[in-house]
Amino acid sequence: MRVWFVTGASRGLGAAIVREALARGHRVTATARNPQAVRRAFGTSRSLLTAKADVTDERQIREAVDATIAHFGRIDVLVNNACFGLIAAVEEASNAAARAIFDVNVFGVLNTLRAVLPMLRAQRSGHVVNISSIGGFTGYAGWGLYNATKFALEGLSEGLHADLAPVGVRVTIVEPGGFRTDFLDDSSLQVEPQVIGDYAASAGETRMSRRFQPRPAR
Repeated sequence: MRVWFVTGASRGLGAAIVREALARGHRVTATARNPQAVRRAFGTSRSLLTAKADVTDERQIREAVDATIAHFGRIDVLVNNACFGLIAAVEEASNAAARAIFDVNVFGVLNTLRAVLPMLRAQRSGHVVNISSIGGFTGYAGWGLYNATKFALEGLSEGLHADLAPVGVRVTIVEPGGFRTDFLDDSSLQVEPQVIGDYAASAGETRMSRRFQPRPAR
């Protein structure tokens, strides 16, 4: 029986991982910006701890880790799952949108690693699972900024593996393709409102598919 710490656990892949870990008898800390959504999904259990944790907020992440250690005594598996997508040609993406996606998909992982790794190193055991994407090794029109964050996560994970191997902590990169979650709705996917006509045949095709209707600028 292991203790899992899962970010972005309120829906989609994160929720599926929590559900499967609990079904196999493990104990889980499920973190999300909205922990009530986790409680609605899984109810209450001695094996489940829910915690409010926006991965861009280092204090919240550290508090969730401290709560896990106080409640379960250790952490064995860290799943860095929290992320979101951005549809835009690279040139169309605003500086604010680009920084926001890196803040969650890359710097959020770093925040979580800095909070959890001291425990794993002290134990001389543990497993870090970083959820990447097929978009982490192949770029697609309209997904350039998302691709960039996942490419960054790939390099970070390979370096992290080399760092941690001597102390007995494993690192795995998971690279899923498309599957049935709510990743493509407004809760996990942003569509940049700026449209440049020259990209109509590339990023524009991605944006204008049925799933990626542009939202009005605000």
